Amino acid sequence: MALDDYSGFGSYVYDRETDRVEMLFDSTEPEVMEIQEAMEEDESGRFVTVYADSNLGYDAMVAFIQELPEDEVRSRLERAIHGKGAFRYFRDTVEDAGLLEKWYGFRDGFFDDAVREWCEDHDVPIS
Repeated sequence: MALDDYSGFGSYVYDRETDRVEMLFDSTEPEVMEIQEAMEEDESGRFVTVYADSNLGYDAMVAFIQELPEDEVRSRLERAIHGKGAFRYFRDTVEDAGLLEKWYGFRDGFFDDAVREWCEDHDVPIS
C-alpha cells in the first residue's frame, strides 16, 4: 500500500486522468519517464503525490491495543511496541495470544480508513 510504503525505493503518484496510483522508481523505463514528463508539464492538478506515513503501522498497533481489555495480554502488547524490533515483538505476542486473525482484520480496517481519509482530503474518488 502506497500510504505505508516508506522503503525509499520509489515514490507514488495518483493520476486523476487514468484513475491509477503509479509507483515511480528512479528508472529509465519509458512508462515511468512518460509519467514524470507529464508531471513536470502538468498545471491542472492531474497528479497527486502520495506521501507515505511512516507511523501508520505503529498507529494501527496502538489503536488495536487500546481496543483490548486491560489484562495481561494488553500489558504484554504495550511493552512489545517499545524499542527495537517492536513490529516483530508485537506480531509474535499477538500470535501467542491467539489474536492474529483479529489483528489482521483490525489492521486492514485501519488501513482502509486511512486510505478513505486520504482520498477525501485530496478529492480522489474511491473506487
